[in-house]
Amino acid sequence: CGFHNMKKPKKSPSCPVCSPNAKIRSMEDSKEDLLHSRGPVGGACVLPPPADLPEGVEISCEDYVQLRESMDHLLLDVRVTRQFDMCTLEGAVNIPVSQLKDRIQDVKDKNLPIYCLCRRGIASAKAARILLDEGIPNVHHIRGGLTTWNANIDRDFPKY
Repeated sequence: CGFHNMKKPKKSPSCPVCSPNAKIRSMEDSKEDLLHSRGPVGGACVLPPPADLPEGVEISCEDYVQLRESMDHLLLDVRVTRQFDMCTLEGAVNIPVSQLKDRIQDVKDKNLPIYCLCRRGIASAKAARILLDEGIPNVHHIRGGLTTWNANIDRDFPKY
């Protein structure tokens, strides 16, 4: 049995936990603080709507499920190929967001409504912005991505 010495870090005057003006003083305060931050909260990662996307471009996973089988569209999975190869929704086409500008013709030629999808909804929002800037109409981004899909639609869908 031995002892471990630990050096306590200096208190930061702006730290929300240990500063004299700390706003997080309990687990409840911590939970409340997380609700206003970007990133995972309580399982599914739900991010605030991207500020630079027009209203109506963002769609929930639940709304996408409703139209998925009822209309022709292009489901564009914009994750890196390695992630796409691990798991994806049936019928999705993979063009990583980093390659989208170079492969814009692959998307334009389809002449279908486009629904962009990624892991958490960050890259898909960026892809939607790229497509809109290229003058492609009827573009949507699926809020929360596959993380929200797993949490709200299909618990058996792989989560990574």
